[in-house]
Amino acid sequence: MHASLSLINEHCLLGAHSAIDREIEVMSLSEGSRLSVWSVRQWIVETRANRCVGCALSDTFKRFACVAAVQHIDQFMMLLTRHAITTVELRPSSHPTLSQGERTILRILQSAQLEQDAPTALTAAAQLVGTNARSLFDAAKQYSNQLSAVRLNMASFRTLGLVKHQPQRALT
Repeated sequence: MHASLSLINEHCLLGAHSAIDREIEVMSLSEGSRLSVWSVRQWIVETRANRCVGCALSDTFKRFACVAAVQHIDQFMMLLTRHAITTVELRPSSHPTLSQGERTILRILQSAQLEQDAPTALTAAAQLVGTNARSLFDAAKQYSNQLSAVRLNMASFRTLGLVKHQPQRALT
């Protein structure tokens, strides 16, 4: 059974957030985490538009001197979309807070980078891709190694400030 990633349009009702009382602001993330969130969100946009993901992401990664990371985030996202066993909500690039799915993705990437809590990260990956969790984690490790090489970290993810979630309505 394959599930899809869902990119919630800013004009849609953002339902299914009743379980999330508080959300994490993207701007409160470390630089590496912000780059990762942008990459994941942009990957979906480019893929849906049938454009070259690598071409779209490369310029931004060049500015951080880690263009090699593009192939690894691409691999990570291909595995995620191909093997997802649940719907993973990804928000539009301009959205100020993380979805629960984006939090899970960042936890996996961070754990891979910090080389800690791998069993928990594998459990989180298994919730997204089932038996393909090890492959997803390995792709996360390759991506995070590229970020580490240029000192882009995701270490602040666990200690982020939270903001009160405000339910959003559909625009009419």
